[in-house]
Amino acid sequence: MNNKVKLVSILSENKDLMMILNILDTFNLKQYYIHGEIIYQSVWNYLENRTMSYNNRRIAIVYYDESDVSLRKEVQVEKDLLRILSRYGMFYEISIHNAARVYLERCKHPILNRAVEGNSEQVLNEASMSIRSIGIRQVKGELQVYAPYDVKDVFDKVLRPIYHANASGQTYIRHCNIIQKDWPSVQV
Repeated sequence: MNNKVKLVSILSENKDLMMILNILDTFNLKQYYIHGEIIYQSVWNYLENRTMSYNNRRIAIVYYDESDVSLRKEVQVEKDLLRILSRYGMFYEISIHNAARVYLERCKHPILNRAVEGNSEQVLNEASMSIRSIGIRQVKGELQVYAPYDVKDVFDKVLRPIYHANASGQTYIRHCNIIQKDWPSVQV
């Protein structure tokens, strides 16, 4: 079984994650992905025979919608998702970003003003480390994985930095410190 298939199999067992994906489908967010902590910690929980929800506190969501790039839309989606999740007794910190808004802000920036693709995948391509670049979404009931740097590091518990034009060593170090508090066995 290849690693992407194994990843989908493991994530499919996370009932909270699957419910969140089902809820997000009703929001009609364009090009959305769930990424970050809930992905890699679900795998690590599985590998260490813990419950899938152990230590999972955060959900990161990115989507791309040029039709409404207001911060107000992101805040409203976050509030709506939190409200629905609370009905099911699920309480997470949620980070949601419209990549189209981020892209437009970057185009206005005097230093970051450079040609980049305008899509959700670009945000994942520019994550601080490989395990944070893995995104999943549900399309017609099937999980799709976007992993520009493969998924091997998540199974090996390796915090590998990603080098790109917007890379920040400080962000990578901050993320490593946060992850190592909960998972001291990870490899930096």
